Amino acid sequence: MVLECDSELSFFFPFGPTVALVFHLSVLPRCSNISLTDCKGLHGKLLFVLLYLMLEISSPFHSEVELKGRRSGVPEMAVTSKAKKEEAELRKIAKQARTARKEVAAKERRLKLKGKKRQQTDGTDRENISSKPVTGGHSVKRQGAIILPEEAAEVRQRLLSDTRIESGAAAPENGGAKRDTAITSSQLSNAAAVSRQKPLLSSSSRVEEPAHSVEVHHKRKQFLVGVALHHVPPQHIDVSGTTATALVVDTCKHTKKYRLVLPMPEGICVDPAQAEYEFDCGVLRCVLPIVGEIPSSLRQERDAMLESIQKQKTLRFRMGEDGELKVRSRRALLGNGELKDADGDDKRRKIDENNALRVSGGKKREVRQQAEDVEDDGADETAGEKGKAEGARNREGRCTKRAREVVETSPLQKAGKLQQQRPSQREEQISNNNIVKKKRKGPDSALEEEQKKALELAKAAGRAAKATLRERVAQAKATQQRMLQRMVNRQNRRETQSKKTRDSFARVLEEQKRQLIARAERTAVATAVAAGGKSDGRCGAKGRQSGGKRVTFAESKGSAEE
Repeated sequence: MVLECDSELSFFFPFGPTVALVFHLSVLPRCSNISLTDCKGLHGKLLFVLLYLMLEISSPFHSEVELKGRRSGVPEMAVTSKAKKEEAELRKIAKQARTARKEVAAKERRLKLKGKKRQQTDGTDRENISSKPVTGGHSVKRQGAIILPEEAAEVRQRLLSDTRIESGAAAPENGGAKRDTAITSSQLSNAAAVSRQKPLLSSSSRVEEPAHSVEVHHKRKQFLVGVALHHVPPQHIDVSGTTATALVVDTCKHTKKYRLVLPMPEGICVDPAQAEYEFDCGVLRCVLPIVGEIPSSLRQERDAMLESIQKQKTLRFRMGEDGELKVRSRRALLGNGELKDADGDDKRRKIDENNALRVSGGKKREVRQQAEDVEDDGADETAGEKGKAEGARNREGRCTKRAREVVETSPLQKAGKLQQQRPSQREEQISNNNIVKKKRKGPDSALEEEQKKALELAKAAGRAAKATLRERVAQAKATQQRMLQRMVNRQNRRETQSKKTRDSFARVLEEQKRQLIARAERTAVATAVAAGGKSDGRCGAKGRQSGGKRVTFAESKGSAEE
């Protein structure tokens, strides 16, 4: 018999058959489960009874002994360290659950205390609200709710309306006192003012008008409307209220309540049955076909708009003398094009006033006048020119601007401007310039010389810039002409090559045809000769028989007699 324990000690008993007893001494005071796997003979039974008595003495609280024979299956294992760990984990989880329940209970207690404090602070308001009868069945709890100004205005108006009704009912009893009537009228006026300033917070006051755009398509005869309905599902958009004279879009089924009632312009009627609605990216596009003709007022507005657009195009785009399309920049158009014709008379009037002031008061003022016939070369852009020509034109524009600034401050430019003025103004300007020149002395003459030199340099620079620009334009045109000529030559060469190819191909075909015909003739002659040789042999034998000498064989008399 073998006894196994945790201390790895084995005891051998010399009596009886071998009995395996699995037994944990460390668990002996706490557990009384013993598995006897093999028990045969008297000695084994005696040993089992002995051990049972020892267990009863050592642990009187555990009296369970399990005997399992060889046929009872696998024996039950004793408690191990793994079971201990599992028990410890279960105890830990139970502890965490208890702490969580305690925290939840503490949180609920804190919330209850806060609610009681809030009820104590605004108990009067809640009593007034709860005292009113509610038609919805049970009263709604509104602890900690935010009261909006619109709700306060609504409650105030209800109170005023109740007081008005009560005062109206009590008027006959009091004999129609003037004081009650005055109070009622003031209350009504206040209520009307409140209702005008802030409407009631009802279902209709919460409805907003969405952003929308309107357009009339004249060619297709359609009335186009775009309504911005963001964060609204399409199934909550209602357009069933649309009529022939108004478009109605309603989303009151959704939390975002929009309502658009858009009347049609005067004279326009639409067909709501044929209308098309498309909802994409939060925008509802409504296409309403127009019934009948579009009103003349809308047509006139459209014609005026198209005319202004065409006018802008004609001012910006024009054909030059050489037949090329020229584009004027918007800056040049605003600086020289529109203002030049409109403000020409104003400029002349200002020049006359300045000359009169100079003659009368003797003030030294320089008369500046922009040249009307000279356009800014840097502002004109030619459609067929390259980037180099544009850069040269811009440089020329800058040079001409600088030259113009220098020229305007020089006396020679004044003389040039005098030639453009009327004869009377020219004489007055010449006399004024002579007076100023007489008053000038030595230092002024030096300044004049410097101005002359600067003017000459500016003129030379302007001429050089214009010459270079003209040269570059001419060079660009020559380059374009050469390109066109090369294209024409290339096309001619291709046509000549294709013609040669066609001719050579035709010659090859003719030669092949001739060879095929000759071959066919030779084969025909050969076959005819072969056939003729065979037929001549047969015909020669017959001819020789017919046309040649005939040989006859005479029969003998004896044979004849026989």
